[in-house]
Amino acid sequence: MLTPLVLALLFLALTAYISAAAMAALVLKETVSAEVSSDVAVSPMVRSAPYMLVSIAIPWLLTLVLGLRDAVKLPIVMFLLVIVPSTIMGSLLSSWLLMAMTLLRYGKSALPGLLAFSPPAILSALLVLKALWHISCFAPAGYLFIILVFTVLIALNGCVKQEVGHVV
Repeated sequence: MLTPLVLALLFLALTAYISAAAMAALVLKETVSAEVSSDVAVSPMVRSAPYMLVSIAIPWLLTLVLGLRDAVKLPIVMFLLVIVPSTIMGSLLSSWLLMAMTLLRYGKSALPGLLAFSPPAILSALLVLKALWHISCFAPAGYLFIILVFTVLIALNGCVKQEVGHVV
């Protein structure tokens, strides 16, 4: 399941997403504003960080507390097979949605940001889907459903702008 090919595909997908976000941030900073640039390009991945930390820390701590020294690898594998693909896809989806909302708000001045973001983002999505296809050949039947649930949660969380005291 966790072959070098899958790891390489996920690494390349993450790299493509980071480059898409960086290019969109640079272009939107020049054409719209720095605040919009960070909200659209950087925030979705940053907002998913708590999911990633909790998903790796809690199972790892449980294996250490329960004395399951042989099972320490399990949380890392779970993190790589479930959370990483879901985080990349959820961040991509929320970035595209935020980009579309920015395009509606600012009109043609936001179009260069969408054009800078889309090609590497599409490459990232295709690489994640290819990795999921390889994993799903060996995974249990509910694997893709779990991926879908986590992806939707992360995508929704990436679109919500949280401020102290209330959600905007």
